[in-house]
Amino acid sequence: MGENNFTQLQLTAAEELTRLGQVNFMAPQLTAAEALVSTGQLNFTDVELRAAEIKCAWPNMSQEQRALAVVDSMFNDERFRSANSFPAAVNEQTVLKDFFINSLRGGDIRLNPLNSSNIRANYQTVLGGITKASMLLKYEQNFHFPRQDAKDFYDFNARYQLIAGTFPLVEEKRLALFRSLKQHLGGEDWQKVQAVLMTTLNNSLPMDHDQWPDFERDGAANFDDFINQVISPTLAAVRASPDLENDMILYVTHLLELKDKDFQARLQRKISDYVTLLDQQTDEQLRNHGHKRVLAGLNGQDGGETFGDLNYRLKNSLYDLDDNAMNNPVLQERINFTYFCADPLLCLLKGPDKLLNEILNGARDQHGRVLRQPFGNIRAEVRTLTDLVYANLPAEQRVLDEDFEASFATQGYGLADETNASNHKTVARLKRLYEIVANSSGHAAAAQVLYRFGAENFERCIDGKRDRVTELEKQYVYVAGGAATHNDFEAKIGLNLAKLFMDHRTEKLRQAINTLYDPNLHGRSAEPLTYAWFRSHRALTLAFGLPGEYEEIYYGANYHTQSITPLDFITKYFQGGDVRGHQSTGIYHMEAFTVDKMANLVLEEIKKSMGGLFDDVTLDYMVNSDLAIRKAYTDFQNHVDVEAYENGFFKDPRQSLRNALKPSVIKKVLNRYSYIYERDEHDVWR
Repeated sequence: MGENNFTQLQLTAAEELTRLGQVNFMAPQLTAAEALVSTGQLNFTDVELRAAEIKCAWPNMSQEQRALAVVDSMFNDERFRSANSFPAAVNEQTVLKDFFINSLRGGDIRLNPLNSSNIRANYQTVLGGITKASMLLKYEQNFHFPRQDAKDFYDFNARYQLIAGTFPLVEEKRLALFRSLKQHLGGEDWQKVQAVLMTTLNNSLPMDHDQWPDFERDGAANFDDFINQVISPTLAAVRASPDLENDMILYVTHLLELKDKDFQARLQRKISDYVTLLDQQTDEQLRNHGHKRVLAGLNGQDGGETFGDLNYRLKNSLYDLDDNAMNNPVLQERINFTYFCADPLLCLLKGPDKLLNEILNGARDQHGRVLRQPFGNIRAEVRTLTDLVYANLPAEQRVLDEDFEASFATQGYGLADETNASNHKTVARLKRLYEIVANSSGHAAAAQVLYRFGAENFERCIDGKRDRVTELEKQYVYVAGGAATHNDFEAKIGLNLAKLFMDHRTEKLRQAINTLYDPNLHGRSAEPLTYAWFRSHRALTLAFGLPGEYEEIYYGANYHTQSITPLDFITKYFQGGDVRGHQSTGIYHMEAFTVDKMANLVLEEIKKSMGGLFDDVTLDYMVNSDLAIRKAYTDFQNHVDVEAYENGFFKDPRQSLRNALKPSVIKKVLNRYSYIYERDEHDVWR
């Protein structure tokens, strides 16, 4: 087969194939004819037009022929075909090409004119059309859609991509939403239905719609409530509007304002419920311990009162602080002192106390079946607990067994000493500690915590050991999060704040005691420090909102009187000043805990490297659940390129959200949760 037997058209076509990379040969090695045969181009009919002759034939081809030529070139390019999920089988390609041409002729697919003589220059022009044809064919075949519904679903998917980042749905869920819309609103103008849906979703968030399906909890959830309670009423409200888009934005804005009010009302109802629950916890402590005995060792008037009497007087002092702040004409914002110290969300933090009671007293289900046996013989309980530690602690970490066992011995300060009544509850607390850590981090982690406790505190008396247990409980037991706030971000935010402020109060008390009774400064033993902490913490447990429960001092009650004055400490905590301790020459100075310091404490937590208590989802909810903050954040995001831009709530768009928050954001959140009040233009505290 000689080169001279071929037309110039065929030779030119072979050159075009080589340039396009569809064949791989050097001109001296293969003739143009061999190149054409090797690619199978000579098998093409004249109607379809050989791809090898496109370059020369292009000027005389119709738009339809050009489009088919480009499609053939796409299908013949394996890499391009694979990248765009085009079929490899010839019969499937033929079906798709026929569907493409029919859609082109019927106006379902429109192409810009194909003017360039270069096939590849027209790929992008045709790609959208053949992709749409592929999707329409899929919808008709897989979903049994008539052509119009296939076109509507294609259009629906394309528009949905604009809001997919906010309302992410896999194709299966988008299909369910589409079908629900068609079923419920099939008699409506489909374009208006889509406009209402997309505008609603584009100007709102999932948290704005209680009716939006929760697929995390229920994979079979449907969109019926959302369509019936949100989209259908919205469509009815704007159906006749001559300016649908503008009226839709106004309508959604109105919905968001109602949602904002509903959020506040719902939050206040929750807080009321938490108040009731916390009061029940407080009443139980007072019933059990409030009138047992006078709190010996406290100096001043506080030393002659019972736990219940002192708690009553300290709470009244907080009411006085509230009244004084409310009547101060200079203040524009103030702490709600009573709420701060008796934060209702503390009821969730103190939830593990129920587990402690179950460990001590046993538990039964609703049918009376035993779920847990009551706490038994102290030696048997200690042996079970220590065996659990040994069974789950790696051998290489057991380097202090002798010290660990001394903490749980039957003599000295050992917790298995059955003559010491305080050991009973302390071992139960350790058992609770082990169970909680094991549930969250595994048995090895729980064993390590208890082993370290035993090894580090074997020489300490029962009061010292309980002191250390209290610190471990702060770290592992009284923590934010957990099942109590699963997907309930309103409660989670409040719980995080409650934890943060409770830890701050506890830490300030610890710092004061450590400073006033530092054994290194006074040349004394550590016992005064232990008893000053134990006694002061116990006196402030309820009124100041500290973790744990009332417990009697075992050893130092009669001859150790070191402590701070509870009322003096609470007052200095909020107003600032010097705190002095009974039988201490030291002084601890506290700065006043103001609204600004409170807001900055939260900001410091948010700006921690891992977000502290506020993960990304919780922080987003905090910002977006308040309409004023949300609007400011949207405005802030729209100025991401303006380095110096700031508004009332955010600054410096170059920063991440965590680092762009102003204290005013936190103050608004604190106001919603009733931690602070703000004086409005009518001189009313809100």
